[in-house]
Amino acid sequence: MRIISKHKDYYDSVTAGHGTDPKRVYVRKTQELFPPALAMFPDKNAAKNPFEGLHRILKAMPAHTDDCGVVAFCGKAYPYYSLVRHGKGSLEYGAKAHWTHCYSWEDVVRHYERDLAELEKRLLDLSNSAQDTAILLKNRKSVKEDLKAVTSTKEDTSNSMFDGLSFGSTYLTQRKWDRFIHDTDLTVPDSVFREVRAPVLCVDWEQHNTQIRVEVNPVLKHLGFASVVDPYTAHQTLEMFMGTNMVTQMDPEVHVSDEIKAESHGFNKHSFRSDPTRKTKRRKMRK
Repeated sequence: MRIISKHKDYYDSVTAGHGTDPKRVYVRKTQELFPPALAMFPDKNAAKNPFEGLHRILKAMPAHTDDCGVVAFCGKAYPYYSLVRHGKGSLEYGAKAHWTHCYSWEDVVRHYERDLAELEKRLLDLSNSAQDTAILLKNRKSVKEDLKAVTSTKEDTSNSMFDGLSFGSTYLTQRKWDRFIHDTDLTVPDSVFREVRAPVLCVDWEQHNTQIRVEVNPVLKHLGFASVVDPYTAHQTLEMFMGTNMVTQMDPEVHVSDEIKAESHGFNKHSFRSDPTRKTKRRKMRK
């Protein structure tokens, strides 16, 4: 499989070490789509939104805020949460934030453990200003609270509705996440990928709970997708999916001879010329 793209992704290096089919081409062009919001009472006669299934998966997530999304990769959906890394990057106001994309509850726990370790390491730097130290201490306190929340073993009851990882007005717990993964069908039909002519999509919120944004052929390395699917498996899956599920079934062209076409319309080889047998009969009658 040949890949035509302006950007690099984490599985591109696999192509160099393995034989590829030059006839199979993946044009990896990134674009954004903004499908119409789903109606609360949809019209049965209206055209079906091809992204309705992904929208429902996104909305079914335990804490469906602007910090969550769904990667649709070769027939399967991978829900994730985006969490800020306080221990990495500049501490200046307005600086670019660094994010971790967590595809499982274990990823969430590892994120906060690593973030806390990075903050502890930065606090040991004697060159920090008083302002930087104050920000680091504040961030460490916040990360410790979040780590305690995600590792809590409390059950989801009416008395502990505020236990768990806070996402604005909603809270995420391990039990909610496990129930969501168990009860949700994460299969994505081929028609969704054929609609945009791409094997990879990413869906997130453009407007909270109303409008979704669909990114076609996203850069998966920016979404931390390597933690879910390794480079070799990703490349192999893409190549198989492009060669089977993405192919439009077409009936083979049947060649029909001119003689058969004429006979099917009631003509034969003597239709537009004189029949030699009839001439012979006339000559015999004259004699």
